[in-house]
Amino acid sequence: MKKKVLLPWDYKSLWEGCILLTIAHAISSANSPEFSYEHSWDEISYNAQDSSGTIGTITFHEGCCVGAVRSDYSPRRYEKVVEAANYLTGAEPEIFDLAQRETFQYLLDDVNGKTKPVITAAFWGDENGIYAVEDEHVLSENGIQLFRIQLMEFADAIEAVREQYDDLNNRQIDLLISLYKKAIDTPEGKIKLTNEEVNIINAADIDGINASKELFAGVGIEWP
Repeated sequence: MKKKVLLPWDYKSLWEGCILLTIAHAISSANSPEFSYEHSWDEISYNAQDSSGTIGTITFHEGCCVGAVRSDYSPRRYEKVVEAANYLTGAEPEIFDLAQRETFQYLLDDVNGKTKPVITAAFWGDENGIYAVEDEHVLSENGIQLFRIQLMEFADAIEAVREQYDDLNNRQIDLLISLYKKAIDTPEGKIKLTNEEVNIINAADIDGINASKELFAGVGIEWP
């Protein structure tokens, strides 16, 4: 593995992007609960998958983050398994610890009868910068593309959300933006949906309500 490379990404924007996608998915899942599993939060770890063979996790903790993915589209998936920690060469000890305790635990697989983290790309960083052992292009080829919208600037991310979630109407997009701004302004607080906001979400049935509630809860937003 190479020495660490500084990436053109921003820690705060990445966290905000994960919040944005979660809220968009929570609104959409109210009417498509069968896809709700594609995004979720488990306390400090954000999980995503694309239903096509790529899964990933980004863990945020005390101003640091570690992200890792495993993609069936990466040639690395079928080569000799590289130790997951090698993708963090050059990272600080606390990053290794966070990855081993949290991030890698969502990417476990069977390797010759042993359960171990299997990944095809990873990155890490803090408020001063985000790094990897390879450049952005190679990361994308090996699965980090899973987080492409999360890494966009806000305006671009909204347009990408409109395209990806074409079931969302204009009122729901406006609600997404409103809830997103509340969520990033009150990261430690609780936000409660109003009855009007629930009406805009317009859940199809109890399954949609439950799926949406669970996703919203992951970013501190509660149904009334």
